[in-house]
Amino acid sequence: MPQYGPTLFSSLQQAEAALAQNVGWTIFMNPTGGGHSAQAFGLPGGLDVDYVQGSPPMASADMVILGRPFIPVGRPLILPISPGQSSYPGPINYGCGIDWSYGEGGGAATFDWSVDSGNLAVIDQIVSPNQGNFQIADHYSGQLTVQIISVLDTKGSVTLFVDGIDKGQLSDGQQVPVSGEVISLTIETEFPTPAQDGFSVGYVLSQE
Repeated sequence: MPQYGPTLFSSLQQAEAALAQNVGWTIFMNPTGGGHSAQAFGLPGGLDVDYVQGSPPMASADMVILGRPFIPVGRPLILPISPGQSSYPGPINYGCGIDWSYGEGGGAATFDWSVDSGNLAVIDQIVSPNQGNFQIADHYSGQLTVQIISVLDTKGSVTLFVDGIDKGQLSDGQQVPVSGEVISLTIETEFPTPAQDGFSVGYVLSQE
């Protein structure tokens, strides 16, 4: 077993403690596909996914179990999924998520997935390569913090909805209080240079 110095060990302990309280989430969209993942330590239980194809259908989709994020870095476990219900029994030590890929005509689908950790009921409704509606929490009250990254000339917007009510667009680094039965984000993008563009939204839900 590798031996780590006290400074690195302390840093890992601090990172683990932080992620145990605040799960770090990322939504990524580009012209060929996207993904939605949660990074956290020791999520209890497994991952359950209900995958419904839209029109045009997705080319492929995967359940992703994240590998060890620090040295020695572990590779993710990638499990292809088909429309219908899929499950991974766990354990989920470092996080998990869903990835999807579009066909030549784009792609649409709904992924209803959850990990047994409370308030982590996620519904990803992919409308097209340029739009997605993402339920990020249910029956939740706390703080939402977002980090938005655009690659090259990508253009995009992130709109917050609480119980179906438009609460306005979010900006990079913004922190807002949210409370409601359904918390969701709508992401709209434009990819002027498809071969190189991408749009990423990182977010943390933390208790007040």
